[in-house]
Amino acid sequence: MNRREVLMGTAGAAATLLAAKGTFAADKDDDDHHDHAMMECAEECQECEAECLMCSSHCLEEATKGDKGHATCMQHCLDCAGMCQTCATVMSRGGPYSHTVAKVCAEICDRCAEQCEKFKDDKHCTQCAKVCRDCAKECRKMTTA
Repeated sequence: MNRREVLMGTAGAAATLLAAKGTFAADKDDDDHHDHAMMECAEECQECEAECLMCSSHCLEEATKGDKGHATCMQHCLDCAGMCQTCATVMSRGGPYSHTVAKVCAEICDRCAEQCEKFKDDKHCTQCAKVCRDCAKECRKMTTA
């Protein structure tokens, strides 16, 4: 799976984000800080989803060469990508479970980063770990907004 396919896969979530920006802007009485935190979280989750999908493709290649560690990493990346997609969607809608979803997403991103960090000499995994850590940080901000 190349970068273009990953980005095309997240186009639906991006459209939802654009629609949500109009919703957030129309409701001026809401806490602007909270809305901003939701949008930042959604954007970070989209980036993390794309990175995890790219890393999972790389890990699949390594796993087919016999590296069982990368097979485990691939599973974590796929689950993290799925959770990030869900989180971005809930945040962009301003859903009532935003805080709960963000908390779970942060935990999953941290666990995915831990798996990726096991491969210190692998540029795909180290980049994925960084993006996962950034996403977890943004999700935690959302839980306190």
